[in-house]
Amino acid sequence: MKKLLFLSTCMIAIVGMSSCKKAAELLFKPFESPLNFDVNINPVAAGTQSNLGTTVVNYDLDAEIKDATDNRFGADFIGQMYLNQVAISLINTDATNDLKNFESLSLTVSSGSGTPVVLGPFAVPSTATTQFSFDVPNSPNIRPYFNGSNVTFVLSGKVKTATTKTLQAHIGATIKFDK
Repeated sequence: MKKLLFLSTCMIAIVGMSSCKKAAELLFKPFESPLNFDVNINPVAAGTQSNLGTTVVNYDLDAEIKDATDNRFGADFIGQMYLNQVAISLINTDATNDLKNFESLSLTVSSGSGTPVVLGPFAVPSTATTQFSFDVPNSPNIRPYFNGSNVTFVLSGKVKTATTKTLQAHIGATIKFDK
């Protein structure tokens, strides 16, 4: 009798825990959040494929998720993160140094010793001057890169016309969070 009572209690606890998780999944709605950082692009020669600039972003994923979900969920609940869109704005352009200098741009995401994810290359329109944005179709899941507090972003590109000064780039990305 005691064994039957114990087994019944265990089964109720297991069913209760799994239904709590299912209820949490039903309550969670995927959401998007901005990510912004700056990169300095040093002068580069024409006709080269170059690493244009690198930055390390300190990102508190747990705080971001809690803030967006009124403290109902934390980072451990998020299983997938995707970059939907990336926008690049150059702050200090002039007549010979702007986005028209570049044929294409790519953004690499990495952290720790894992294999980096490269998004792109994305062709830069010849009319682009100070701003360029691109959608990221079929973005890979970048969630594993946000397990620590630091994420490295590398902007690279194919240079069409040499740049002659350091350009300050502001990069804004939209991250979609999902369970």
